[in-house]
Amino acid sequence: MPMDMQMCRYPMAVWAVGGGDFYFPDNVGFGIGGPRDANILILETHYDNPEMRSDIIDSSGLQLWYTPELRQYDAGVFIFGNDVTPQQVIPPGTSQFTITGVCHSNCTAEAVPAEGVNVFGTLLHAHLIGREIRVRQFRGDKQVSDFGRDNQYDFNYQQIRLFDPPRKMMPGDTIITECIYDSTSRKAVTFGGLATTEEMCVGWLLYYPKVDLSFCSSDVDRYDQLKALNSPHLDGITSSKQLSFENFTNAINSMTWSPALTEILQMAQTHSNLSYQCFSVETGKNIAIRTSPYPLSLKFAADPQPYCSPAKTDATNTSAKLFNIKLFTLCMSLIAFATALFK
Repeated sequence: MPMDMQMCRYPMAVWAVGGGDFYFPDNVGFGIGGPRDANILILETHYDNPEMRSDIIDSSGLQLWYTPELRQYDAGVFIFGNDVTPQQVIPPGTSQFTITGVCHSNCTAEAVPAEGVNVFGTLLHAHLIGREIRVRQFRGDKQVSDFGRDNQYDFNYQQIRLFDPPRKMMPGDTIITECIYDSTSRKAVTFGGLATTEEMCVGWLLYYPKVDLSFCSSDVDRYDQLKALNSPHLDGITSSKQLSFENFTNAINSMTWSPALTEILQMAQTHSNLSYQCFSVETGKNIAIRTSPYPLSLKFAADPQPYCSPAKTDATNTSAKLFNIKLFTLCMSLIAFATALFK
């Protein structure tokens, strides 16, 4: 593959399982053919074919509509969350394990103009054991908004969520992405990766006007993780530069996972050095901070209460179960009525 294509990191359009059609706001479009626009487009398709079948023919693709009448703003897209590498580790047999990705304030300070940008949509993405995804926006040390929240994440229903009106992102803002996983169905460690049986914790932020940013993400230092776990595989190793991904995954796979060991790894997510990625569209190079501890000084806002909280009932009490079903039906009916009322 030519070097120009290897440096193609900037997403233009994204679709995932369960997604439908997508329309830009009336005043926004994705620029093509301009001096700062891409001159190479690559369609990347991920297939899940665990049975290695050869009798399936794929005819899927994208339809893009364009117009010679330029809209007021060029749209931009950048990827945020946790880097897709084997350094993302989810132990087996746990009902709730959180992976965190950080878009560092130094990155947005470098890439976002003084007047800020307008975020009009986001797509959240994990794989099969993902259960919740939250994207928090901080200004200084205070949480000011969310850029996405899915408390019932389902891999089969992934859709771009639009913000109307758009939400403002300013230079120096920090974006924290939290993905919660349930690995009780797994007997072995799940690593980060592109395969459906591996995991991801990423999202795509859609905004305008376009700036020079394609990635704003992080991952936990692999040396720090093994050090926290007191791994014997670190003999003679003092940094991640001496620790290959293969040796790291072998060390992780050799461990006998217990609730206590899982808790140690969970703590390492926010008490280790993070490697940050802040990539320029035009140069493909990292334009801001590279390594720093997790920003522990951030003050998280309280999570909103769900519309329908499950009632606490005795599973052996039939009348209680029937009441719970009626209450759930009533709650869902009210939501449906409210949705129809405000359309």
